[in-house]
Amino acid sequence: MFEDDCADDDILFPNVTSKALSKAIEYCNKHDKTSKFDDLATTGIDDYLKAWDNNFVKVN
Repeated sequence: MFEDDCADDDILFPNVTSKALSKAIEYCNKHDKTSKFDDLATTGIDDYLKAWDNNFVKVN
C-alpha cells in the first residue's frame, strides 16, 4: 500500500466510529511500545500484555 503511493491518499473507514478507531489505535500503541521493552523476559511481557488485554476489553 505504501509502495504504491497510497499513503498520501485518505483511507476511509465508513463503518468505524471514532471511538472504536481510537480504541484500536490505543491497543496497537500499547502492544508496539511494550514489545520494545528489553528489561523484561519474554514471558513477563506476554503475561503483562495478557493482563492488560483482559482489562482493556472490559466494557462498562
